[in-house]
Amino acid sequence: MADVKRLGYMVDGEWKQSKSTTFLPITDSNTGEVIAETPMCTEAEVTEAIESAHAAFGPWASMPVQKRTEVLFTWRPMLLAKMDEIASCVSTELGKNLDEARGEVVKIIEAIDIAVGAPMLLKGESLMNVSTGHDTVSYREPLGVFAGIAPFNFPAMIPFGWMLPICIACGNTLVLKAANPVPLTSHMLLDMLYEAGLPRGVVNMVTAEKEQAEVLLKHPAVRGVSFVGTTPVGKHIYSIAASHGKRVQAQTQAKNHGLVLRDASLERAARGIINSTFGCAGMRCMALPVCVVENAIADEFVGYMKQFAQERRIGAAYDPQTEGVGPGRQRGAQGVRDPLDQQGRRRGRRADPRRPRRRRPRL
Repeated sequence: MADVKRLGYMVDGEWKQSKSTTFLPITDSNTGEVIAETPMCTEAEVTEAIESAHAAFGPWASMPVQKRTEVLFTWRPMLLAKMDEIASCVSTELGKNLDEARGEVVKIIEAIDIAVGAPMLLKGESLMNVSTGHDTVSYREPLGVFAGIAPFNFPAMIPFGWMLPICIACGNTLVLKAANPVPLTSHMLLDMLYEAGLPRGVVNMVTAEKEQAEVLLKHPAVRGVSFVGTTPVGKHIYSIAASHGKRVQAQTQAKNHGLVLRDASLERAARGIINSTFGCAGMRCMALPVCVVENAIADEFVGYMKQFAQERRIGAAYDPQTEGVGPGRQRGAQGVRDPLDQQGRRRGRRADPRRPRRRRPRL
């Protein structure tokens, strides 16, 4: 087995070695081989990351907005140039195929394209003579340090697309709590961001367990929290952070359900459902685990589903020939899929899609 790399945490633009005694193994999701270890940072190290971002906030916020967006302009072509390398990293640690991993990078670039419009988007408003002798002027000002708590299933798009570009373009700083099982992508993207000229401390990164990560929700320097993940965790984060007076956005889990009626284009519907169900190896809220079909068209529809499912090539996520389902991450996706399958079996659903269970329709 190759040497296992011990990862660090990011503070002031540098990777530091953690004093933690707990390290989480990072595996190649395609082979199960341990390829790295990431620290479960101590409370002191999480606090260090917050205080670094707090110290960087003043100079960063006072920097002209055009200078802030220059960093994103520089970062953008670097992402394009290294898209395949980033995608390979995502496919290795997460298990979605290369095309889907490239799609994550594209979504980062789309977010950058919005964020670099900050010089126009951040304009305030003014009104003369709102009252005799009085004018009003409003400004949009940066707030301070934000915490980004990212999920495992989109290690590039969500932290570096949804959370980071607009946050820093507006003059805020960010402490990213990367998903513990998939930190390698964050390491790569942060290195590129600092190479693009980001000042030290504007974005820091930790990996941590629950108790240590909660420092992000309570520390007085943190002004807001952005979270994507499961509903129970989202409620927990919202309650704690809001009780400490912080702005919170908690985007929690969802699943789609399909309803196919007899007047539908069955071939088109089946292709769409296959793509929704198996895209990103099922590791997304857009996955579709339940489909209800009218009895009159059930057999024909299942035939299409079987045909299109068999067309998908299953293999290693970083194999260019894999165009269907990569292996996913067992500790993440399988934990979602298994209970759904067990629940379906208890309720009488057959696992074999060629033998649909028929139910009498009830309204």
